[in-house]
Amino acid sequence: VALSDDGKVLVVQASTGRLYLPGGRLEPFETEAEALCREMAEECGHAATPTMFLMRAHQPIFDGRVLLDARYWRVTLGEVVHEWPEHRPLWLMPDQACARLHRQSDAAAVRRALEIT
Repeated sequence: VALSDDGKVLVVQASTGRLYLPGGRLEPFETEAEALCREMAEECGHAATPTMFLMRAHQPIFDGRVLLDARYWRVTLGEVVHEWPEHRPLWLMPDQACARLHRQSDAAAVRRALEIT
């Protein structure tokens, strides 16, 4: 979860039009922090530094065929590292983000980040 100085939340819009928090899966031999930094760069084009663990969530996805085991972190964004990220990054007010995020666990992570910020 990346929050701007003016309180907006960074989300990404996939090619389907759905909104998600930036993220992805661990690659072999990768730590959670390394995966987080790689995925942030790939999906929204920015370097990122994890600053605080927020929560863990389990949620069925793909019509219940897969159980998502997600770990959510608060991050600080750094410099632009990719001019053409995989997804369209959007900055939304938290209430807009929570209402539009496709996964309930993403919205819960945003709310958690706001509670402890």
